[in-house]
Amino acid sequence: MRIFYAVHNHYWEDRNLLWGLRACGHDVVVYDPGAPFHRALSVTWTAADRDRISERLVQRIKEEHANRGIDVLFAYFIDPLVDPGAISSIRDLGIFTINYYCNGAHQFELVETLSSFFDVVIATDRRSLEKYISVGAKPIYMQLAANPELYKPYDITRDFSVTFVGQRYADRPEYIAHLLRNGVDVKVWGPGWANDRSFGEQRITYPLRSAIRHPRTTVRRSIVAMQRSVRSLQAVPPWDQRRIASVAGPSLPFEEMVKVYSRSQISLGFSACGNALYRDQNKILQIHLRDFEGPMSGAFYMVQYQQELEDFYEIGNEIICYSSREEMVDLIKFYLSHPDALQAVRSKGLARATADHSWINRFQSMFSQL
Repeated sequence: MRIFYAVHNHYWEDRNLLWGLRACGHDVVVYDPGAPFHRALSVTWTAADRDRISERLVQRIKEEHANRGIDVLFAYFIDPLVDPGAISSIRDLGIFTINYYCNGAHQFELVETLSSFFDVVIATDRRSLEKYISVGAKPIYMQLAANPELYKPYDITRDFSVTFVGQRYADRPEYIAHLLRNGVDVKVWGPGWANDRSFGEQRITYPLRSAIRHPRTTVRRSIVAMQRSVRSLQAVPPWDQRRIASVAGPSLPFEEMVKVYSRSQISLGFSACGNALYRDQNKILQIHLRDFEGPMSGAFYMVQYQQELEDFYEIGNEIICYSSREEMVDLIKFYLSHPDALQAVRSKGLARATADHSWINRFQSMFSQL
């Protein structure tokens, strides 16, 4: 098929989504919509900006369709970026339209208007399927994956005991602090770990356009978020903050990040998404990219349990899951003292991720469904 790929030029998207489509043998025309999400969500973004982006998109796809024909539009759009009328115009050309979005679990409001104008939308979280159906969209489920050309084991010394590479937010600092208090030799890298002093919280904001469209929801979320943020300030006390700072590093270059999986005895994952307002009974757990990238990189991977993981791994055999901080500590100590069992899990996780969880697998399954 000939696919018009309209995704903002970003490191992750091009090396995963674009790679996967091309690796499946499709002829892909790459198009940059002209504005990243953070710009489209800023208060300076206007209806005129969206119209300009929409007109440019339709004009470019008409030109390409008249030249050699386009079978499919594969987009990664949100409501503020593109007018729904543009998608209707593209469908009128006889082009099948697909929108990909991976934050439906906690940021569905960013796509709830646009989604019904596509032929299908791709959902990476089963719980968001009903949300899409409720607004008249036609969702199909396609989970995240990894690129085996980028995520692979390295033949280097495993000089780290327990590691985590990723952003500092939500309750991640609390888990790391608990490990340190229990004598676990853990190291962390990523945005916020080395110099953050906000107790693991991110500043909670809602775009002006979202506030206008959803005033009651925005006010309610803001109040709840502020209440929980205040209560969570004591979640990681200053002495634990100093401990975390002593084992923390900055964001790593990509190849070095992947190598950390090979340098570690145990690689950690966390399943919570969003900010710390999702703590406790309101916590949203979902699959992350790391759940496939880690095992594919040869990691012994230990992640917070959530049911959807059972669809992709044999838990306890290919990956290890914990359900509490206490269980995390117990599992870490057990496997560090049983290297043969640790190596068996690592080998089986690598084999499963390589065989079943590449973007080639995902896109072949998606197009089979379509």
